[in-house]
Amino acid sequence: MPDLYQVDLLRERREQLGLPEPRPVDARALLRQGLILGSLAVGLMLGGLGWLSFRLWWLQRAADALEPVSQKYVALQASLEKAQGALKGLEQGNQALVEQILAVPATSALLQELANVIPAGLQVQDFSEKDNGIVIKGIAVDPLAFSRVNAMALKLSASPLFDGSSVQLTKAARTQGQGQSENPTQTQSSRPQSVSQPPLPSQAPTPPSAPALSSTQASSSPQGVEFELRVALSKQPPQKLLPALVALGSRGMALRVNQLRQEGLLP
Repeated sequence: MPDLYQVDLLRERREQLGLPEPRPVDARALLRQGLILGSLAVGLMLGGLGWLSFRLWWLQRAADALEPVSQKYVALQASLEKAQGALKGLEQGNQALVEQILAVPATSALLQELANVIPAGLQVQDFSEKDNGIVIKGIAVDPLAFSRVNAMALKLSASPLFDGSSVQLTKAARTQGQGQSENPTQTQSSRPQSVSQPPLPSQAPTPPSAPALSSTQASSSPQGVEFELRVALSKQPPQKLLPALVALGSRGMALRVNQLRQEGLLP
């Protein structure tokens, strides 16, 4: 009966080639071999899973041991950030204090510098501060009145206490004598007449024989140039201007700058 269901399709081919008949395979041996290989694979998987479980347990234990250290680190980090914030606030306060201290103008040095740049024959009549600068008004007397004004402007440009590029001559106009008026026939004026002023001690009195000038003639003779100069103060910090301030006698500013340097608040 079994021979009826067994069909060997390659028998004739084997006979032609002279090959031996195939030997039957033991199914039990194959089953045992499959069971062994399968068991080995399952064992390897279970072993890997056990090793991973042990590794996870060990890492968790190490993490638990490091938890206090982590908490200390977080606390120290928070303390450090708080200290940095306090330090930043202190630095900002110190910087504001330094700016306030250095913002006190060196008035004595400024006045001394103005005295140095005013040439002979030029009289300052008004001095005021405006828009972080100064406005100087005055009169330059003849001869060479315009040259005197120009010389003062050049000296202001070269001064370390002023911004040389900001010097502006906003007004320069010739003036008449102190008895000038818009109506030449008018004999009285709000300004005193030049002929009525008393002679200076260094001047000799007018000889009696000298002809006296009429008010119209006195008012028609030019006496000088009214000018207005504007210049901004230097934008350089006082510590860079320290040599010039010391040379001009501003000891207060020099002491402030030196004290701030000693405290480490200035480079």
